[in-house]
Amino acid sequence: MSQNCLLEEVCQWNEEMCKRKMGHVFPELICIYQCSERSSEQLRVLKILTDKFLPHISFAEKEQTFFSQTLPTVIILFDELANKLSQQAGGLSSQNTELQAALRNTIQSQIQLLEVLVNIVHHVCTLEETLTLASI
Repeated sequence: MSQNCLLEEVCQWNEEMCKRKMGHVFPELICIYQCSERSSEQLRVLKILTDKFLPHISFAEKEQTFFSQTLPTVIILFDELANKLSQQAGGLSSQNTELQAALRNTIQSQIQLLEVLVNIVHHVCTLEETLTLASI
């Protein structure tokens, strides 16, 4: 199955299907996320991982299984988007509609990344135990 087909399929899964298929699909999604060179694909996969699988990872495994695998790439992605914004903003003029569109797309990507991070923080805040992030 192609990566795109897998992502489309997983987006359609309900909570029970995510739990059942987690052992097989979660590592594959982590690999897609870490190996992708396109920020749009990384954001898409990170959102799927966060929305569909993070709630089903046991407390004891959250740090090792999820956070240590995703957050280092999140930092790189955020920095790349911030640098891209900075570069694009430097050449912005009212006549350059292509640059305006590129800047708008980069800002939208950064907003999507921040939304995913907010969801992760919200999830961690709902945990009854304190989560120690030692492997990041």
